[in-house]
Amino acid sequence: MAFVPRLTTCDVDAPVLPRQETAITSGTTILLYWQSLGGPELQREFRFHMERKWRADFAHVESRTLIEVEGGIYVQGRHNRPQGFAADAEKYLEAALDGWRVLRLTEFQITVPMTERIIRFLLDVGTTKSNGPRGT
Repeated sequence: MAFVPRLTTCDVDAPVLPRQETAITSGTTILLYWQSLGGPELQREFRFHMERKWRADFAHVESRTLIEVEGGIYVQGRHNRPQGFAADAEKYLEAALDGWRVLRLTEFQITVPMTERIIRFLLDVGTTKSNGPRGT
């Protein structure tokens, strides 16, 4: 007697597509939210350190803010392994010492409300720079 696999409703209804066609990256998601909310211009894959040639996922150059989307947090990706974690820490430290603010986001923080908060924050930073310290 030959083995015949049983198909469930899930098997029948869900098309089988290659992974790259089904996944929208977190970086793409935040960019879509950013643009739909009218956020200020971001540079993608921004090289912030000329000597080491490090890049950030996004940069708001006017406020010297880098936005990094941390991927692979549940699959023991590069950011979670000791060597990758240490390399990221070095990168973020150098960015901060060079005057950059670094916002690190996980996929769970990439939501419309959080994107709105980041946009407001960056716009406020721009206003604060031109008008003096906050609250004065």
